[in-house]
Amino acid sequence: MIVQQNSLVLEHLERSSTAVAATAPRLLTEDEPNASEASEGCIFFVPPRGRGDIAAMLESKGYKTGVELGVQRGHFSLHTLNIWRSCTRYYLVDIWAHQENYHGVSGPVVRPG
Repeated sequence: MIVQQNSLVLEHLERSSTAVAATAPRLLTEDEPNASEASEGCIFFVPPRGRGDIAAMLESKGYKTGVELGVQRGHFSLHTLNIWRSCTRYYLVDIWAHQENYHGVSGPVVRPG
């Protein structure tokens, strides 16, 4: 799923509280006569209030495959899979080695020792 970011989509986001994801991404142009034609092939959804609500949204939409970037110890992955029961593939991507300059949301990464 690719999120479209251009002026027409940004205008939509300013007018409503939904997010836009294009299933067949393409550039929207000023030649589009109206918003309904410009949004063809797009899915509009209310974004989750917080990170903890993502799994419920994925489950409610019936999505089967996902990717989590930045897994650390996998606590959030476990939370997600406990709620997102329809998931059939979930790719967990994280760095392999300790990075001296990384200070993420969850704090500095500590090298196992």
